[in-house]
Amino acid sequence: PGDPVLHNAFTLTERAASTMSPADQIREFFPVLKKIWPIQRGKYLRVRDDFTSFYGTLLKDFKVKLSQGKTQDCFVKAILESGELTDLQIQHFVGLFVGAGSDTTTATLEWMIAFLANHPEVQDKVFEEIKHNVGLDRLPTASDEYNLPYLQCVILETLRLRAPAPIAIPHSTTQEDVYKNWVIPEDTVVVMNLYAIHTNAERYPNPHSFLPERHMPYVEQQDHRVTQGVQDRPHLSFSTGRRVCVGIHLAERSLFMAASMLLSCFKFERVSEALIDVNTPRDIRAPTWIPCDYRVRLVPRHEQVKNFVS
Repeated sequence: PGDPVLHNAFTLTERAASTMSPADQIREFFPVLKKIWPIQRGKYLRVRDDFTSFYGTLLKDFKVKLSQGKTQDCFVKAILESGELTDLQIQHFVGLFVGAGSDTTTATLEWMIAFLANHPEVQDKVFEEIKHNVGLDRLPTASDEYNLPYLQCVILETLRLRAPAPIAIPHSTTQEDVYKNWVIPEDTVVVMNLYAIHTNAERYPNPHSFLPERHMPYVEQQDHRVTQGVQDRPHLSFSTGRRVCVGIHLAERSLFMAASMLLSCFKFERVSEALIDVNTPRDIRAPTWIPCDYRVRLVPRHEQVKNFVS
């Protein structure tokens, strides 16, 4: 927590993310505003320059240690030795790794715990599945994922109801296109409203209810991980098409590992009778929706927990 390098890295991530928030991109949705509210290019340039300077310094220091044989095998070392990327590309690649999955994964886990605290029957069902298919003498591993279909459904339902970025990153058309009867001109900003897509009652009956079971038919497909059709996927939280999140598989594995280990050890209980607010994000203008602060009680599920946490 007190590491100044990590602190600076996360601060830069927050600044960079703020430039992509719907609130900051309002001029793109209503171009007429550009005439009366000029874009503050200096803000974006400062973020870019600070980002490049920070990760440039880290890369320079790493190269010095690499030349002295003081580094361990790692991702950056492999990239440098391959010689396939420029220093600038490596800097942005590392920054992407630090920032892209940190706040979104954390936000998803926070939403999931809030939903589960409000639905103890779902928690109990997940625990019984883990107890039956994994056992309590060890923690779940990645190889257990296909043996825990209901837990997969819980994760999918959380991502559907509370996509970390409910308004996807804006893109623009490279040429004129037509969608149904709509003509989309070249250089038009296109934004996916994931919140609207994920709460479409025609596709998701009772769209605002937390119902993990709705995803079981998808999970039970033998090769559901390689499903390509947009209509066949249970959510679009990682976007879709050529610009789909490059870290989708890492994110899914990380969420599964965190959720399975937590739920195999603890029950999350509300500290009062009142339900946790799962409808209000901490900052509705932010690109990543995080739940408002809440408190839960962690209750160990069995005697082995003390051995796992120690």
